[in-house]
Amino acid sequence: MTQPGPVEDGRVLSERYRLVTRLAAGGMAEVWEGLDEVLTRPVAIKLLHPHLSADVRFRERFRREAIAAARLAHPHIVATFDTGEDGDTAYIVMELIRGRTLRELLAEGPLPASTAATLGVQVAEALHHAHEQGLVHRDVKPANILVCDGDRDAPLRVKVADFGIARAAADDGADLTQPGTLLGTAKYLAPEQIEGHAPDARSDIYSLGVVLYEALTGRPPFVADTEMATALARVATEPLKPRQLRAGIPRGFEAVVLRAMARAP
Repeated sequence: MTQPGPVEDGRVLSERYRLVTRLAAGGMAEVWEGLDEVLTRPVAIKLLHPHLSADVRFRERFRREAIAAARLAHPHIVATFDTGEDGDTAYIVMELIRGRTLRELLAEGPLPASTAATLGVQVAEALHHAHEQGLVHRDVKPANILVCDGDRDAPLRVKVADFGIARAAADDGADLTQPGTLLGTAKYLAPEQIEGHAPDARSDIYSLGVVLYEALTGRPPFVADTEMATALARVATEPLKPRQLRAGIPRGFEAVVLRAMARAP
């Protein structure tokens, strides 16, 4: 096996995609701003971490991410343009979104109910499209919701990113995760995921409910000392109602959030 080339700015992948600036890193990959030198357009490039490259299971999961994401064409989903390997560096080329994550936006405090509603509708539309294609996201969270830059007076516009641990809901093949492994982020997992059941579209709806709860109140519904304790809290307890934490949230909106977060799928 050849050794992975250095991941640094200026490197060109497959004689086409130039790495420009490192933007972010996650558990499986890091994301760079890049330049498609054939079409002369800026792109986002996701690179599998080099230390995972030798693991066939991780490389297969990464490949499946690209295949799954390429099936999705929707105004509120980050578009996937290409995928490939340069030596032992696996990569995915995606639409470059100028803006910030909802995680960064919520660090400044809760959102007005009208803004949260606009965001929620767009994410729900993106998930509905994915579900129609047989895909479950499995990791809906603020860090995977990108808030696009725009004019000051333009309405909020968001795109859902990172279907990296999504798999076809109707696929009866073997999952690439080990039995008992939790994929996703503890604060946003649905109870059935925590209990080891296969997630479906309803699991994404639960996670969206948690995102909206945090957007409205400024805090997630369940927080404990460890990731596992946070995950288990939602299996046995009910969250405080959003209006108990922040007065003025419309009752109808609160009802929508709490229904999305119902413990029974």
